[in-house]
Amino acid sequence: MQTRRVIINPTETAYPGGRGSDQLVVYTRDYGKPTTGTNPYGTEFVVAGGIVTEFGSNNSRIPEDGFVVSGHGEAQNWLQENLWYGSRVYLENDEIKVLTDETTERDGARILAEKMAEEGILSSSSAAPTTRSEIEDLYLKSLPSRTVEVRGIWHEQTEKTPNEIRKTVKRLQDSGFNLLLLEVYYHGYTIYPSKFATQMPQYEGWDPLAVWQEECNKAGIEIHPWVHCFFAGFGEKGSVADLHPEWLGKRRDGKLQSNVERGFYWLEPALDEVQDFLISLFKELLHTYGFSALHLDYIRYGETACFNEAFSFSDSAVKVFKEKTGLDALELTKDSQEWALWLKFREDNITRFVRRARKEFPGVLLSTAIFPELEHARASKGQNWALWLEEGLLDYLTPMIYSTDTEYVVKMTEFAKDLNPQIPVYTGLGPFMGFSPLELARQIYAVSKAAPGTVLFALHSVKDRHMEALKKGIFKAKAVLPWQK
Repeated sequence: MQTRRVIINPTETAYPGGRGSDQLVVYTRDYGKPTTGTNPYGTEFVVAGGIVTEFGSNNSRIPEDGFVVSGHGEAQNWLQENLWYGSRVYLENDEIKVLTDETTERDGARILAEKMAEEGILSSSSAAPTTRSEIEDLYLKSLPSRTVEVRGIWHEQTEKTPNEIRKTVKRLQDSGFNLLLLEVYYHGYTIYPSKFATQMPQYEGWDPLAVWQEECNKAGIEIHPWVHCFFAGFGEKGSVADLHPEWLGKRRDGKLQSNVERGFYWLEPALDEVQDFLISLFKELLHTYGFSALHLDYIRYGETACFNEAFSFSDSAVKVFKEKTGLDALELTKDSQEWALWLKFREDNITRFVRRARKEFPGVLLSTAIFPELEHARASKGQNWALWLEEGLLDYLTPMIYSTDTEYVVKMTEFAKDLNPQIPVYTGLGPFMGFSPLELARQIYAVSKAAPGTVLFALHSVKDRHMEALKKGIFKAKAVLPWQK
């Protein structure tokens, strides 16, 4: 039996639901609210009648005859290691005790079999296995596997040699992936030799991108080069900003480095010179390697949740805004009637670049990684991706819906899809948030009913056990990309 101390019905309000960093919290009916009120960055197990009957990520309903156990960070990891369907959980004073044995395994297998029947994966009359490993194996093997869909993954290169690249490509091929969003320009550096930007020092003397391209071509995996746009550097300004310090964005308080997104430096989207540079860099990339796609990331301003640290009030941006409106941006406050004009100015700068990319790269599959909550994306980041869909500027969209709350992920996928049904949505999922192999497969399956594919962030978070689960189940049939039909 596993035992651990908990916080019961927290009253602290600094975090949603009172669940702080690395905390293990129990919510009972005495909490006074019907749900926990937590955010998606954790895991919750619902205990009814002393047995785990459900688990998810946040804002779980508190049962009449039980409680919810909720964890973040290290506590989340502990929960995922020790609790499962059917586990017996006892709350005694400020401790929970968890019992897992053959009986609880049978109960868990029965509960999961019932869920499989509800999802239409398993016939309600079928004889279900009685152990966790058997029922999970049956679940994975019973998942339908489409032959036309996007099975994508983002990847920041860690491979140091061509042979290591070959091993990674083979791993992706064996697991059924057909699309690699490979990070080729980030932190102000390229992984390949370029006339416009500095190649990362660790790759000098060879061209990793050429190796990736050759190996992926042989494996039947399509590469869409993943590029950072206005994110200049992390911890340091980056090679582009070192050459052109006048291109850097600036916080309202005059500092260059973001504090909300700690360590980030940003280029100034209002500057034509910045946009010209990025267009030239991406044009060289597409021409040199013959890519027919381009994936834009950090197509936004730095986070603007905190007013004094908001981006970007560079001298150039303030000057351009005053020329357009006659207003001094530094004199505005969030309560000013004119604040909306400043937000619109930021949106227009980002949208102007997306329009330029669309015009400069005709025939190229153009996509963007975006924040799914539209109003937050617009107000905080200047990212009006709904307008990009309305204008038909993109060939597909990858909303970054990183949550273990599958219902939320599906809802946000459908929201994005409904804005322009003609532009496909390939949902970005976050296995880095602590998915078990089974839960990752379940989320991909749930999203498949709303979207023609998914992209996982990122390869470093997808372990061998996840790959085996995908290969055994939802990726077991070979699939071609929708535009290759």
